[in-house]
Amino acid sequence: MPSRAQPFRPPSQRSTQERKRDADRSRYDTPWRAWYGTKRWRSIREAQLSAHPLCVMCLEDEVVEAATVCDHVTPHRGSEELFWSGPFQSLCAHHHNSAKQREERKGEGRGTSLAPFCRQPAA
Repeated sequence: MPSRAQPFRPPSQRSTQERKRDADRSRYDTPWRAWYGTKRWRSIREAQLSAHPLCVMCLEDEVVEAATVCDHVTPHRGSEELFWSGPFQSLCAHHHNSAKQREERKGEGRGTSLAPFCRQPAA
């Protein structure tokens, strides 16, 4: 049986799937993505997770969860100085990929102020 023809869309009206695909492509084309693969970043990440092994967002909810992500408290947005100098916080993958990203996109909450993250769990 033949498949149904796709509806005509002018180039300015891309589908949601096409917009998401293009956003994913442009996200991974940024030059600073390569910095995450360097030995320097891996050592920063290892030091942060060793010093603060628990997710700070989970601790705020009185849940003990191991951190797996070294996150930039202040979004670096491609700034090399901010990327390397921090400040950093330890997060679990769930909080890094959901709550933190949502707050950064909105431009509010944790990503805009350093105050909530100046405290780290006691060693």
